[in-house]
Amino acid sequence: MFDKNFALTDKVAVVTGGASGIGRAIVELFFEKGARVVLVDIKPDVAEIAQQIGGARALGIQADITKKEIVEGVMATVVEQFGSIDIVVNSAGIALLEKAADLPESYWDKTMELNLKASFLIAQAAGNVMIKQGRGGKIVNMASQASVVALDKHVAYCASRPRLFR
Repeated sequence: MFDKNFALTDKVAVVTGGASGIGRAIVELFFEKGARVVLVDIKPDVAEIAQQIGGARALGIQADITKKEIVEGVMATVVEQFGSIDIVVNSAGIALLEKAADLPESYWDKTMELNLKASFLIAQAAGNVMIKQGRGGKIVNMASQASVVALDKHVAYCASRPRLFR
């Protein structure tokens, strides 16, 4: 269990994959802690989900975050709507499962594009905004135990979710 005794009052958080799963749980916690949250997701109903969860303190943006120009547009929209970016959580991810010997190249490419490239593009674009703001910020990249524990049919996913050790 982790300590949920912290405040995010008036902080602006961007959460990729925020419309479902772990991303949505993060979004809900951030709202509970007082943040304004931007859900960035490929799901067509992300704007409606954002409004249901956070009302005026929420923004849902449907976007393919594997494209640099789209990611830069997302960050510009966040700054336009909320004035800043304080926190980014790269939660979007995909696991296309198949035996390593049979994994289609397209599965590998799609996994790497979303789980690695998109996290980099989001961090780069948000980091540039944070540098320009001059007060820093936080960027969280999701990792997985799958990076150190072999899971059947998870070859691309395991390679795409590195685990950081201190």
